[in-house]
Amino acid sequence: MSTTRQIRLAPWAVWVLLALAFALGYWIHLQASFELSLDGLRVWIQSWGRWAPLLFVTVLTFRQFLLLPSLVLLTVGGLGFGVFWGTILGAVGLFFSGIVTFALGRGLGGERMRRKIKERYPEMEARVEALGPFLVLVVMAYPGGPMTAVFWASGLTTMAFLPFAAAVLAGGVVRSFLYSLFGSTLIEGFSAQFLWISLVMAAVFLLPLCFARVRQLLGLSRLRD
Repeated sequence: MSTTRQIRLAPWAVWVLLALAFALGYWIHLQASFELSLDGLRVWIQSWGRWAPLLFVTVLTFRQFLLLPSLVLLTVGGLGFGVFWGTILGAVGLFFSGIVTFALGRGLGGERMRRKIKERYPEMEARVEALGPFLVLVVMAYPGGPMTAVFWASGLTTMAFLPFAAAVLAGGVVRSFLYSLFGSTLIEGFSAQFLWISLVMAAVFLLPLCFARVRQLLGLSRLRD
């Protein structure tokens, strides 16, 4: 419990973080002269030159406030930066995204916030409370896992910060690698490599869902990231 109190944000810090997130979203929409597609996002990010990696990580960090799905951005990472750097930058962006959301959930914690999360993500808080960092790791590593729900729910529970952060980082590397690998194959279009990687991604997505326990663990029948 002491760990929980140590990382709880002060009320002013919560509002500063929220203001920063929405200000960033407004700025990006002002800059949005790009086509909202994988290649359009790639061209826009790479047009920032040496600042492109920082922009990519920043957009991925605040993606939920920008209404940009992580699967799209992580694929753009592989398309624009290659497998290695796409994985590294994607994992860093997912890590910061998890930390920001966790901190907001912890800072805004209260019965009203808890009820809202439960209305949108039924039973998720109880599932996170019961399974802790293990659930965070599984949801992060599975490419279709509901990250946003788990981030918020983790912040609202008594989960310690360090195990949460370690699970986000480890699982984020796996998820980022899968999408970066897929994105890197799009450079050459419908090549043999693209078809093979597409089959692997389909298997990674679908095979775990053949097991009822996995579907229940992920809550995928109700949740989307």
